[in-house]
Amino acid sequence: MKKNFNQYYVEILKPILIATKITKKDVSKAKVLLEKILIFIKLPIWPPKNTIRKNGWKLNYGTGLEFATYTNETFQQIVIQNIPDTLNFSSSLNILKASLFGQLSKQFLNDDLVISLGLRTDQNNYSKSMSNPLDQLSPRFSISYSVSDKSSLNFNVGRYFQLPAYTVMGYRNNDNVLVNKENNLTYINNNHLVFGLENNPGTYSKITLEGFFKKYNNYPFLLRDSICLANLGG
Repeated sequence: MKKNFNQYYVEILKPILIATKITKKDVSKAKVLLEKILIFIKLPIWPPKNTIRKNGWKLNYGTGLEFATYTNETFQQIVIQNIPDTLNFSSSLNILKASLFGQLSKQFLNDDLVISLGLRTDQNNYSKSMSNPLDQLSPRFSISYSVSDKSSLNFNVGRYFQLPAYTVMGYRNNDNVLVNKENNLTYINNNHLVFGLENNPGTYSKITLEGFFKKYNNYPFLLRDSICLANLGG
């Protein structure tokens, strides 16, 4: 078990090991580094995910860790209200993202009905407005009922968080300031409700008919073009 434990730390830390010049052999330092990164979660980080079954209940839980690097070189001549302007900047970001999730489910009515309840949180080190995991709590609830051997009715409702585009997070002005970081850029959140019918006519085929409602909040808005980023190019 000791060997697998250390191998896990080496694999998950590969990009961080390279960035911080810690060798793969120095597992003890890598372990300490990861524990410091995730200390605010206050939960054990081994195993990364697990499943517990008891009295018909099923619990899945786990954590995630991702290191992302973004670089950009921009030179653009634009005209705003008949006034020429030039965008000329270089930008780079190193972002550490962490997540924590859990899902509890159970089958009822001779396994025809499945009820599931989940909770997830995300955070990263880009700014204070994104670093608190309590600000990105996303509950989910779903029900699936089998109306036949091949068909089921599905319903789910939940909240989801996603990072803004790296081009938004990494945008700098001519003074090399991360403008949107200073503007307290936050996660985009989406509240959605879905109801649908699913049919599986064969082993490798599936037909789904769904209706849904989605509402987005905190989506980046382009001041220059006076348009939401989600509609750019639409």
